[in-house]
Amino acid sequence: MNNKLRFLITTLFFFFTTQSNANPIEKINFIGLNSATEDALLQIIPFRVGEEYSNTLSNKIIESLFETGLFSDITLTKNQNNLNIQLEENPIIKYFDINIDSGSGFTNWLKSEKMLMTSKELDEQLVYLELSTGNPFTQRKLDDFLINLESKYAESGYYNAIFTPSISIDSQNRAGVKVTIQQGPRVKIESFKISGVENLNEESLLKLFKIGEADMLLMNFFTNKDLFTEVEFRQGIDSMTNAYFDSGYLDFKILSIDSSLDDKKEKISINIDISEGIQYKLGSITFEGETEVIGIESLENAISMNEGDVFNRNLIIKDIQTLTDMFADKGYAFVNINPVTSEFLDAVSINFEISLNKKVYINRITISGNTRTQDEVVRREISISDFSF
Repeated sequence: MNNKLRFLITTLFFFFTTQSNANPIEKINFIGLNSATEDALLQIIPFRVGEEYSNTLSNKIIESLFETGLFSDITLTKNQNNLNIQLEENPIIKYFDINIDSGSGFTNWLKSEKMLMTSKELDEQLVYLELSTGNPFTQRKLDDFLINLESKYAESGYYNAIFTPSISIDSQNRAGVKVTIQQGPRVKIESFKISGVENLNEESLLKLFKIGEADMLLMNFFTNKDLFTEVEFRQGIDSMTNAYFDSGYLDFKILSIDSSLDDKKEKISINIDISEGIQYKLGSITFEGETEVIGIESLENAISMNEGDVFNRNLIIKDIQTLTDMFADKGYAFVNINPVTSEFLDAVSINFEISLNKKVYINRITISGNTRTQDEVVRREISISDFSF
């Protein structure tokens, strides 16, 4: 008897507990709203009045509300058949002002530092990071903005730039944000060397860089060659690499780039350590695939290099374009020319694999803008014709 009574009580307990949890929500209350509206939030959350509430749904509701970026804190409580959503809104940006101080005084007005970013560029950054007026403000957004600024200034050689943000929140939970940028001077190149140069000329290689050690005093006053920027440095690296490849040094490598700033971050010393490798010559040139349209002899004559010449990657690229144009003139606008290289000792042979694809025909030639001259007169001057009728 006791076992039956215990079983009945346990069954009734689970029944009423299940019924209590299964009661559908009859009303959703948003508490703490200031800028956002209930109607808008009801469209966002994955839950509707009349549905049953659970812990899984609670997590989804919280996640959907945080994704809006409008709230800094969200708490959900169930009171009988009501779901209370307590919200703490992020402040709305009332203004975001940026003040740039280049640090150039009156005595330095002739050679004042150029502003790295214009007001328009800064405004575009604010829009991209959703920090413009009317957007919800979060510290994370501001931190991302400052990190981007710091990175951009450092890449342009402003290692001493200082970014000072200040935030004020008014009684209506609106944020006024101000960032002061003390740009400071760009770091200057004290020394610039390239080590490992054996066959080419170091001085010629250094001239491939727009930046470097200062020119003569008067000239450097106008050129600012000794002002470091990461962009121009990388461009110089690319130019030097291309110079070696076009001179047959296909194994050219940059072993290391050592750069060091002085304690005040006002001067930088740069040393690029390279390995030239051997100089390659051009071996045999062959053609394979659909060559009948042009003919092997005509293809060979179109190549600007001869066997035994120093291998020049740039000339090979130009020759591929020449071959492409030759096939295009025959109607094969989508020809695929694949240069397959093979090395033997210090020679690189090239086999051009040619695949023509389908021939292209002109369906219609439309002439517009001719108010006095008839179409037939203009068409006589065109060396190609269409197939429209």
